[in-house]
Amino acid sequence: MTPRPALALALAALLAGATTAPLAAQPAALVPVDDPTYALLDELAALVPVRGMVAGVRPYSRREVVRLARAGCAAIARDTVADGDARRARARSLVATLLAAHAPAADTANGCAAALRAPAPLSGRALEGAWLHALASNTSTRAVPRDNGIGSIRAVTTPALDARAGRPSVEGAALSLETAHALGVGSWLAVVAQPRLSLVAATDGGTRWEGALQRAGVRATRWNLAVHAGLESRHWGQGGERSLFVSGNAGPLRALSLGTDTAFALPWVFRKMGRWRAEGFVADLGRHREFPHSQLAAYKLDLSIVPWLELGAGVMSQMGGRGAPELSTAQRLRDLAPYLFWIVDEGSDPLATNKVANAHMRLRIPPWRSATFAWEMAIDDFDLRRVRRMFWEDTGHLMALTLPRLRDDGSLALDVQWHHTSLRLSQHYQFTDGLTYHGRIIGSPLGPAAQAGYVSLAWRPDVRTTWRLALAQEVRDSSQWRSRVTSADESGFDFVRVAPGVKEGRTRASVESRRDAPGAGRGWFARAGLERATNAGYVRGRPAQLRAFGEAGVGVRF
Repeated sequence: MTPRPALALALAALLAGATTAPLAAQPAALVPVDDPTYALLDELAALVPVRGMVAGVRPYSRREVVRLARAGCAAIARDTVADGDARRARARSLVATLLAAHAPAADTANGCAAALRAPAPLSGRALEGAWLHALASNTSTRAVPRDNGIGSIRAVTTPALDARAGRPSVEGAALSLETAHALGVGSWLAVVAQPRLSLVAATDGGTRWEGALQRAGVRATRWNLAVHAGLESRHWGQGGERSLFVSGNAGPLRALSLGTDTAFALPWVFRKMGRWRAEGFVADLGRHREFPHSQLAAYKLDLSIVPWLELGAGVMSQMGGRGAPELSTAQRLRDLAPYLFWIVDEGSDPLATNKVANAHMRLRIPPWRSATFAWEMAIDDFDLRRVRRMFWEDTGHLMALTLPRLRDDGSLALDVQWHHTSLRLSQHYQFTDGLTYHGRIIGSPLGPAAQAGYVSLAWRPDVRTTWRLALAQEVRDSSQWRSRVTSADESGFDFVRVAPGVKEGRTRASVESRRDAPGAGRGWFARAGLERATNAGYVRGRPAQLRAFGEAGVGVRF
């Protein structure tokens, strides 16, 4: 099934689900990546060892969420640390919240070992939930520098309001209404739609209505394989909505995907390797670009060896489209294993695609109150002629240190991140729109040639409530570069800065409060902040600007 018929089927299914049971009983449905479920799972994994939890590939299916909640429940039962009563009590509360939201058909009288009752033949409701969101800001949206001499991109950014899955960000105000609709068939098929209607008013004049689908698609599962056609946001990497590889910055891609429904273990002696998750997709990047309807093909393979160590890798390649260099099927497949074929058949790269490779790891240290170190890299050119410079000029890095249990029960957590994006990350000299979708970067919202630091302190007095203080420092560089070859055999290839650019700096502070949880009930959130920009818009000497932004929302799940 192609994505476009899938969207039509998703919308047509709404009326059919008007009187059926909640979709939470439908294990094939995906849990959206911005759902509070993931924060609860991360907190649970910091309290007890959750076997087979992979953080680098999200979203999860409801079936996977239930499996992870039960793995956490089993870990609580094995925990015999003498002074861990508060920690275990918090973990039990998290497990109970997750199971109540995603396994309401379970008989929980016997704890985490209880079996799920079979889902109804037809499940879901015409209206699963609704959210009203308001935004006000006097921080402006600007273009990412179009060309730095070694690559091009066509994208916009609103640094204080990036990573919002394509939702409107404007200097002015926006009011949005989103509703969720779903239908499930047995335990193997789920159809969802989440339309959004926004009223956007810009301070420079003009008011417009904007409609979009934040989610819409069909997902079928069989033998732990899942096929999905439609729109769904993904976070691939260790930075969540700010990951280097696939972030929450652009809107959901129109894609056809194939992957595992839950993390799986290999048979025989290989079972000791841990649990794997794998997914791949092909997406249509739309018609308003240099090569209309170019495609983005990507895959990701992650392994949770033990509850405290995760490894992952992936590749994405932008190719094709009207007017783009033609590729055979064999060339397209070879392009998705670029470094293997570069080694065995140097020169076989057709140089007609825009590729990025990804690798990451996550290490948790349980004796140190689950202190966690994560690292992710995104590399856009593998060049052994210049290894040292390659790992800086052609490679983006994300490093994070999380202290999830400043208090032993996990109610106070600190997260510190450093981001570096390479000179050409998301850019390309041939696909001049770069790795973007509807004008937003698919990977890191920072864009190319940037550095950033982020600090977040979160207080969670209970599993439904979070207060957060966040600080950010971002520096983007508009320098111009050119490539240089100093020998006939190109062994002396490197990049040379030909025009020092202007560095735009942004310092940001925000406070956030939210009360939300998966499952039925009401929730709300509010966030407000200030941003100080120097050399804003890459204008040297421009006086520092102090801008404010804020957003708030209320919602209900049925």
